[in-house]
Amino acid sequence: MPNLTRRGRRHYWRARIPRRAAAQTAAGRQHFTLPIRISDLAAVEIIALDLNRLLHAMRQDETMTLNAEQMQTIFKAEIADMEARHATLRLGARHCGFGSESEALIDAEVGHAYKLIALFGAHRRLTFEGPCPGLAYLQASGVQPDRHPWIVSTYEAERACALSSGGREETRALLRSQNLPVGTMALEAAQSAVMDARATQLLSTRSAYPDLAWFDGADIDDAQKETSVPTSDVPTHPAVESQSDQRSDLEVADMEEWVGRYLKGRKDIEDATKRDIGVAVTFFAETMTAEGLKRLSEVRQQTLGAFRNLFDEILTNYGRSARLRTLSATELRMETRRQVREAEEAGKPLPPVGLSGQTIRKHIGSIEQFLGYLEGQGFIVPPRNWKSLRPKKKKGREARAGSPKPGSDRVGPVFELPPFTGCASPGQLWSTGSRIFHGSLFYVPQMIYYLGVRRGEVCGLDVDDLVQWDGGLAIKIRPNAGRRLKNENSIRILPLHSEIARLGIWSYADAVRATGSTKLFPELYPALPRPGFDPGDRFYKDFVGQAKAALANRNLEAWQRFIHALRHGNATALKELGVDQMLIDEIAGRAASGETAGRYTQRASLQRLSAVIERIPVVTGHLSPQPISLLPWVTEKSKRPWERST
Repeated sequence: MPNLTRRGRRHYWRARIPRRAAAQTAAGRQHFTLPIRISDLAAVEIIALDLNRLLHAMRQDETMTLNAEQMQTIFKAEIADMEARHATLRLGARHCGFGSESEALIDAEVGHAYKLIALFGAHRRLTFEGPCPGLAYLQASGVQPDRHPWIVSTYEAERACALSSGGREETRALLRSQNLPVGTMALEAAQSAVMDARATQLLSTRSAYPDLAWFDGADIDDAQKETSVPTSDVPTHPAVESQSDQRSDLEVADMEEWVGRYLKGRKDIEDATKRDIGVAVTFFAETMTAEGLKRLSEVRQQTLGAFRNLFDEILTNYGRSARLRTLSATELRMETRRQVREAEEAGKPLPPVGLSGQTIRKHIGSIEQFLGYLEGQGFIVPPRNWKSLRPKKKKGREARAGSPKPGSDRVGPVFELPPFTGCASPGQLWSTGSRIFHGSLFYVPQMIYYLGVRRGEVCGLDVDDLVQWDGGLAIKIRPNAGRRLKNENSIRILPLHSEIARLGIWSYADAVRATGSTKLFPELYPALPRPGFDPGDRFYKDFVGQAKAALANRNLEAWQRFIHALRHGNATALKELGVDQMLIDEIAGRAASGETAGRYTQRASLQRLSAVIERIPVVTGHLSPQPISLLPWVTEKSKRPWERST
């Protein structure tokens, strides 16, 4: 990281600041040192990056850009020069016998070339293919397609001239002649003003050819169409010309506000999905900014490609970290490179990089839907092609082969681990001992295996969601203050397998209720409520990594998607038992597979569901019921061990 040094255990940001900024400090020194008293290297690098950006802005400010009055001075000077040169060119053309109509057409072509550089700058090269803003500008300006090649060739020549040392020196000379500052930003601003002045002069020269008034009216209209100045400097989408309504252009800075409106109206999706959509839109907006785009109408196919490539360059599991989820796309790339670099230096296995095809398809789908929403709201949305960027979806047989669905014989070893058979202490739940602590580690895996429920559904249960019925115990899976459900079929009542009841869940619920908690698994929530906290994520962190490590230590199988494997194993067991697919879907809370199943059939009775669930092979028969013992931080209502001290 530039300007970042380390002495012992402390990092320092050292840089040479501009003279004008140094003069405002007490010491007046240009060499500046700032200690960064943070131990987390990732946080240090992010702070250093922000300081480097600030330093860059200070240096740019030192070169002094031009204010509006100075820009107008440059504009007027170039207009006057262009008028003189243009008059000479007209006289020369007349002397050589060239017609005014051809001269006006050439003026318009050159004027459009200058306008493209004024709008998009000389450093950005326009392709004039696909959703290119330069092509959109020409179409919106009414330029006939057969004239595009002439304008493009002129644009390329003038752009090369503007980028050359001679072209930039010419702009510097103009600044000096007007007694204006000469610097990087001033040079860029002056060049834009020069190009705009040239375009304005050449696109409004019809009055300089009075003989054109004697042409036929249709020809005059055609010439006027070729030389007309667009009503706005903002490039517009080609389709706008064919529409009767006036569409607006969305600024990148306003995308956050509009995604908020979009998500507010999506009552059909859960909060986790809304967060994913928000992340996708944020990444898309940051990609646009990195490409130098300021408006949605400027999006081109390369922008979509850059957005897609981002997903191959970030940590696969970044979404499981609350800290990583707050990083920008650039910061996430930096963090990924840092972790890879540190792993290489330490000789450790590299962290997985690149999102799965399924996740990438989800993010692309989110952007497609959001852009469709914006288009419906009247914004200019360029045509886009995601087909070649979207990873191919696995076929049914391939997807089934890649998703583990363990049977009861492969699931059994999970329930022989310390949280089920006996642990050492509350702080050593995964170390072998003689104590059983009842809570999410003990009951949630049982519910996922025997009932096939989702992690979020069971982790978010309230105490009152555990009920009794004539045949035993059941749980009500329904939305509550801390959890939404995936679809309408997720709202259901499931009878508990008799094994879960045998192992004391009813007594456990009474003990939790006696603490004053309304949550069935309170240890998954912080002691002080946090809006939007996901207990399912907390359980994942408490269970999956430790379970995999414990199984590996015993040379036993640990699946990649551990909790999914337990849930899918339930469906596989039911299918092997010959249970009807409609009943399997109803138990799992999946969306109905057809209109008949979803609209014209009633839910199965608890008796029928119970009969099916009881057929699931028992894998906890070796466990004996124990007196209920809650975790101490649940009974004491104190901070959980995983909560950061504040």
